[in-house]
Amino acid sequence: MNKKLAVFLYRIEQEDILREESHIRELLDDSRKEKVARLKNDSARIQSIAAGMLLKVGTSLFLEGKAEKYMYGYDDRDYLISHEELLERLSSADQVPCGEIYSNLSHSGEYVALAVGNVPVGIDVEHKSDNDFKITKRMFTKRDQDYIFGDMLDAERRFRDIWTIKESFLKCLGIGISVPLSSFDATFDQSASDEVDRYGGEGAILSGKIEVREDAPDKLQGLDHYRFSTSRISGGDYSVTLCYRDSLQR
Repeated sequence: MNKKLAVFLYRIEQEDILREESHIRELLDDSRKEKVARLKNDSARIQSIAAGMLLKVGTSLFLEGKAEKYMYGYDDRDYLISHEELLERLSSADQVPCGEIYSNLSHSGEYVALAVGNVPVGIDVEHKSDNDFKITKRMFTKRDQDYIFGDMLDAERRFRDIWTIKESFLKCLGIGISVPLSSFDATFDQSASDEVDRYGGEGAILSGKIEVREDAPDKLQGLDHYRFSTSRISGGDYSVTLCYRDSLQR
């Protein structure tokens, strides 16, 4: 069995969702309906609805073998799913069988991201900034900092690259930020590093592997088979990283 991965991105159309909210909520899975019903804040509720839409449609497309156009690629259009297509497919998407696939959701600002695969996956999309690079200096490794400060004109974007790599790896493991972010490094493929230098990072993809440090907590030791793929979207204002276990063995 070959490793299969897909990433879906949806740019939240808040006004469209509000206008069609009653109809969309009826199409969501029961657990998502219950979650949405508890949210009174419009922004949080719409974000949760969008996540539920993308989860149901993306996993359905993946199981049907129709996710090829959303595979992680260099062009935003390769994996951006429109509101119209999302709503159309939501009306016919089947319930997702449990245990057949792995999935992970992330949202930030205007975007919701979904990763689906037949190996463990983690995804993070991020719009946040690091004021005065306090997080970078306090929480990241020297290798991380060398990458971020390697081009000060691009440093905020590079911070988002590293942050999403860190968080997507921990989400892939299912442990969240429960270990120091300095416990592991992102080791870039040489070709990926060249792409960032050549294009200034706009829309460029980074790829590489996670390297756990010798002084990392025991729960991370031996985890040497995880890879990542990072891109920037929306003119570089967002970074998004897919992390996955590079092995089909459990």
